[in-house]
Amino acid sequence: YNIVTPLLMQIWMALLKRRLGQIDVDFGSLDLMKDVGELDGLKPDQYAPSLHLAALHERYAALDPNTRAQIEERGYAALGKVPGTDVLLRAVDQFLEQFGHLSDSGNDFSVVPWRETPDLVLDMAAAAGGTTEVVAGPVQIGFDELNLSPVRRWSLRPLVCRARRFQLYREAIGSLYTYGYGQFRDVFLALGACFADRSILQSPQDVFYLSLDEVRSVASGEVVQDLQEKVERRKEELDRYRDIEPPEIIYGDHPPDVRVSVSTELKGTPTSRGRYSGPVRVVRGIQDLPRVQEGDVLVIPYADVGWTPLFTRAGAVIAESGGMLSHSSIIAREYGIPAVVSVANA
Repeated sequence: YNIVTPLLMQIWMALLKRRLGQIDVDFGSLDLMKDVGELDGLKPDQYAPSLHLAALHERYAALDPNTRAQIEERGYAALGKVPGTDVLLRAVDQFLEQFGHLSDSGNDFSVVPWRETPDLVLDMAAAAGGTTEVVAGPVQIGFDELNLSPVRRWSLRPLVCRARRFQLYREAIGSLYTYGYGQFRDVFLALGACFADRSILQSPQDVFYLSLDEVRSVASGEVVQDLQEKVERRKEELDRYRDIEPPEIIYGDHPPDVRVSVSTELKGTPTSRGRYSGPVRVVRGIQDLPRVQEGDVLVIPYADVGWTPLFTRAGAVIAESGGMLSHSSIIAREYGIPAVVSVANA
């Protein structure tokens, strides 16, 4: 489902974009989910953490300045202990219950999820009220607002409904996949804690640098030589290859030599229209949120659902990966800020 659903969504979106192009309607100006309440028992906002962060921000902003200062100083630990913060505590806990499985990458359960960093969630809630005035592309409108004849609207509606459904299905399946896949994290951290207690590893998190066969061997009682040395070597290897330019295609079982890009001209695919100039801010994860200033041009490796809070402050977005229907593109269009994706080595 996690593969087929996004593919079907792209097919229906491509068909809709083509049909709209035939009648001179800009696909980028259409907010497909505008005024959509519920489809097949699914609500668009139940998979949108930015909307719930905005609600958290309203509760946070309603606190008196002294209370907010104590929260900024003590973080999540202050909630429920400082007078007047009980409601905010319940709201934060409810947010973590719904979105705590999200992280910088839904495809990597070694990445720390939001549920383990409630202080970061508070920071995101405090920043969620930021708005950036940017002269971008056309304002997005809903399908029912398009200037179409009754016959043309009637003929397009089935395709619009199918595209809407699969966009929502993609969000639902993606959320379920991330939640389910993330359950492995607790299992491997528990194993890592056992290995650390036996002085096989220095910390539980080091288990994520082992292969599955190595984990099974240690768990079954076998003695694996130089395990911590392997962990340190793999950490250094990952750091060394952080900025390489990977090949688009690899033939066979042996990857080609890697290289670091030295190009000075970067090109990509525009996916949200507009023009904007501002200071560049390279961001490698949501933990960099405090560094992002209002109006920054975000330069990111990719965007998952968990990156959404960063966009509340951005003036524009540049992503190394992605396409017209990637999260970075969709979110940028929702916020009305320009975006360019698939910019190699940005």
